[in-house]
Amino acid sequence: MNNIENSLNKLSLDEFNIESYFYKLDKIIYDICSRKSKQVITYDIFDTDKTKKYKLIVLKEKQKQMKIGEILQVCIGNYENFVNLKQGHETGLDVISNDRKIIIEIKNRTNTDNASSKKSNLDKLAKFKKNNPEYICIYK
Repeated sequence: MNNIENSLNKLSLDEFNIESYFYKLDKIIYDICSRKSKQVITYDIFDTDKTKKYKLIVLKEKQKQMKIGEILQVCIGNYENFVNLKQGHETGLDVISNDRKIIIEIKNRTNTDNASSKKSNLDKLAKFKKNNPEYICIYK
């Protein structure tokens, strides 16, 4: 175990070490970027070889965008006094800081949400705010 790994293991909740933060992120981001993506596409009878090729390009771009969003969530969620809520959390939101009284729903692009999912995300934030009025709710 090297010095950075030792300091990572010894970190208390009260202290923040930027080297340990970057070391941890490096591994997590590597794992996210290295993860294989499924390339399963549904075709219909009107698809040509050219449209199939374009569908595959679109799928790869969406998967890349999803990984970027996951990386953003990990970077913020592992920063000092923040927690990455991950998928399946009861709030349905991305990151929280109980010390700073902030909760965040992260979107890496302005067009990530369609109208329906944007409303759903804002509703989740509104519900959280109603139950926790002292928190700042961020949709970014």
